[in-house]
Amino acid sequence: MSVALVSMGIISLPPLHLAVPAWAAMFGLVLAGWLSLRPRADRQWAAEVALAPRITIDGDRVQVQNFRNFDYLPDGEPLPRYEERAFDLARLESVDYFMCHWSGPAIAHSMVSFGFGDDRYLCLSVEARKEVGERYSALLSFFRRFELIYVIGDERDLVRLRTAIRKEAVYLYRVCVPPERMRRFLLACLRRAESVAVRPEWYNALTSNCTTNLFALVEKPPRGCAALEVFLSGFSARYLYRQGRFAGHLSFEELRTQSLLRDEAVTAADPDFSRRIRAALVQRLAASRVRCLKAGRGAPRGPND
Repeated sequence: MSVALVSMGIISLPPLHLAVPAWAAMFGLVLAGWLSLRPRADRQWAAEVALAPRITIDGDRVQVQNFRNFDYLPDGEPLPRYEERAFDLARLESVDYFMCHWSGPAIAHSMVSFGFGDDRYLCLSVEARKEVGERYSALLSFFRRFELIYVIGDERDLVRLRTAIRKEAVYLYRVCVPPERMRRFLLACLRRAESVAVRPEWYNALTSNCTTNLFALVEKPPRGCAALEVFLSGFSARYLYRQGRFAGHLSFEELRTQSLLRDEAVTAADPDFSRRIRAALVQRLAASRVRCLKAGRGAPRGPND
């Protein structure tokens, strides 16, 4: 605002042929200062993004340090807990796409979660890394205000935070891809998380956000008009549906209705949180399967098919 006022003052001063170069020079100085800003990893970070995950990959073994597994007080105050967990890539069997709507249908936070059997999941969320006492602003993110962080943690933390604490509308979609592509996507996500932890980058609400980062790592990123559904993150699930990445014969509207996480995700604070949210989803899709058969349509497959 101050720059704009000064600019108006300068450009309003006679003679105009001197005011315009003065304004251009001032604008150039401001732009140069902005471009000189560099992302950092040593700020006083807020608790939920205090530690960036560090990844070690050795054959099929993945070791994740700073794996987030917070609990929360009723008022939303986080109780920080970081752990170290290991995953066996040979046991990777599923990938799920979470859509968390917090500001209308066009805006949503997206996350992916990789299943390794026995209700073990590695959930990944790309976020703006806020400092202590700082609040997120999409507008300020365009001006190099927030660094980028890949948060890796337990679904009981990352998903339940958005259902039970923030009261967002959260949808769970099972993504259908061959096992080898699933593995390559996971490895791309993990390597990207490690890269960002070592070499900080800026978060940008349009070009480098929760959704664009994930879709940039798929083998065939959306191009042209299709990319708009990724920039408008709330429509990214519809894009995946049109690409045939969700199993079954439901319309997208029907699938979306069935995929909403309801009371079971809001109240389940116990260790089997991941199993409970999927069990309820399977039951709803099973009921849809019966309706489809009665209507003469093929039966939709559930998230564990």
